[in-house]
Amino acid sequence: MQNGDTGADVKALQYLLNSQHNAGLTVDGDFGPATLAAVKSFQTAHKLTADGVVGPNTWSALVPTVNPGSTGDTVRAVQTELTAHGWATTVSGTLDAATVTSLKAFQAANGLAADGAVNRDTWRDLIN
Repeated sequence: MQNGDTGADVKALQYLLNSQHNAGLTVDGDFGPATLAAVKSFQTAHKLTADGVVGPNTWSALVPTVNPGSTGDTVRAVQTELTAHGWATTVSGTLDAATVTSLKAFQAANGLAADGAVNRDTWRDLIN
């Protein structure tokens, strides 16, 4: 993912940058100058190549494990991605029972452990 990209994956990226790096981005799904600057800042802070391209190393540093009951922008990223993959989920910022149900269905459909937690394997399939 890089400058100029748009869509749900960019929204998820923006939510994650806000959550993990306090980026203060407007979540609009547009990878523009502000998102580029936030990505480079995040990469620098995590001793990654600060090229502004969100590849595997940046994603690995950016995505935490998310468990039922979690709240905040990281959960909004999960909810945005679930909806983008066809599991309509309210973007509330709370990993509530409805979100866990959608998440488990997504996990089962993708051959993942349907445990309602978002680990690296689930993130990999959510963000493509």
